[in-house]
Amino acid sequence: MKRENNLDFLRVIACVMVISIHVSAFYVTKYVETPNFKFTIGNFYDSFTRLAVPIFVLLSGRFALSDERNIHVKYYYKKFFNRIIIPTIIWSLLYFLYSYVLEFMYYILYGELKHSIFSPIKSWIIGAPYYHLWYLYMSIGLYLSVPYLLKLKKKIGEKKFFKTGIIFFILGLFIFLFEEFLNYINFYDREDIFKYLKYFWYFNQFKFINFLGYFILGYSLKNLKKRYINFKNMMFLTISFLFLMFFTVEVLARKNLMENSTIFYSNNFIFTMGGAVSIYLAFNNLKSEMIKIDFSNLAFHSFNIYLIHAGILSVITIFLDKILNYEPNPIWYIPFMICFIFVSSYIFSVVLEKIKKIFSGKLEK
Repeated sequence: MKRENNLDFLRVIACVMVISIHVSAFYVTKYVETPNFKFTIGNFYDSFTRLAVPIFVLLSGRFALSDERNIHVKYYYKKFFNRIIIPTIIWSLLYFLYSYVLEFMYYILYGELKHSIFSPIKSWIIGAPYYHLWYLYMSIGLYLSVPYLLKLKKKIGEKKFFKTGIIFFILGLFIFLFEEFLNYINFYDREDIFKYLKYFWYFNQFKFINFLGYFILGYSLKNLKKRYINFKNMMFLTISFLFLMFFTVEVLARKNLMENSTIFYSNNFIFTMGGAVSIYLAFNNLKSEMIKIDFSNLAFHSFNIYLIHAGILSVITIFLDKILNYEPNPIWYIPFMICFIFVSSYIFSVVLEKIKKIFSGKLEK
């Protein structure tokens, strides 16, 4: 499929956003109960980069559902297995082993394990062998549905398929609100069979339902052309949603009005939902020739960067926090680390791709 520089640019932005979320998370989680300026800085970066995962899903849906060949199950699932399942297994195994390395290091430093010896196994079972890999296990459900979504689109037509996307989009919001409501009323503090319902939410393999609306709309919105839907208007709307998220979390945390104000970061709450669709429409209506830089190479490496960055970040975090006992000022640390992690992950990806080429060349011989 032909590359579109505007969408490559958006993919790179989403990749940077993911790194920003994970760098700033240290300050948000540490100070959310006692907010200070470090929390505010972390909240700012976290809020303004929360669109990362929805952007990835929107783009994935756009390309997967635009290729009519994917309606053929045998053809599609072979491609799906090679591009999604194999990398998921390989990276899951690597991070699974890495988790045990971290446990061993913690034991050496403190004389005890940080988590249970079975914790990495449990994490893998629920679809998160390392914290960022939940996305891969969630997306498996989305990609498995592609041939059937294409058959549905062919049967009901483009307009009804668009409406189906909107229904699932709203359903994601209701599922999120329902889950939070059950927690709020302590629904699971019971002795009957319904107490086990809480475990359903633990499995990332089922979370694709929450993102199915994004996935379908990624395809359906690509041809939405209206006079008022342009880059400037949509970016203004995007920034408005993100400011609302930032101020909501900030005020609720500082006023101690909610036990967990960070629920408003959710991928299925109105701030992220509105912001993600707006920025997607903004770049969808941005002409590629207006972008002077070619982002195709960075976009090509974005998947690897996503997979690699968490490992690099964890090593740096452990070194600073556990060994040096040093907490950098987030004003300079967060932007610096975003750039450093992105560049180092990109370099790692380039080396990895060269190794893969050499290895595949030897196999062909």
